[in-house]
Amino acid sequence: MDKMKEIVEQALQEIEAAEQILNEGEEKAMKTNYDKFYEKEQPELVTIQGNELRLYREGMRLAVSKQPWNNREGVHIGKTVSIDLAANKGNQDLIDVLLKVVELLKK
Repeated sequence: MDKMKEIVEQALQEIEAAEQILNEGEEKAMKTNYDKFYEKEQPELVTIQGNELRLYREGMRLAVSKQPWNNREGVHIGKTVSIDLAANKGNQDLIDVLLKVVELLKK
């Protein structure tokens, strides 16, 4: 149970960090060229049941991946989707959903 609590608290920290990025007054230009942000910086990683969350602060992305898998070539990141935080800066709908997620995780 302590491990689960630790995982939930880490996930909460990641979500709160994402919310902070969305709310910061710092101006960052939206990227129209989707460069390989995941190759340019080491993300903050949280492993949760069945998934991994990665926060790329410089790349302004929050990524959610399925569990890693491996084969003869080595370990691979599972299928991933990401939220472009720069493109959604100030998006109140997204902020509201993330706040609701934080509330649910704290219960």
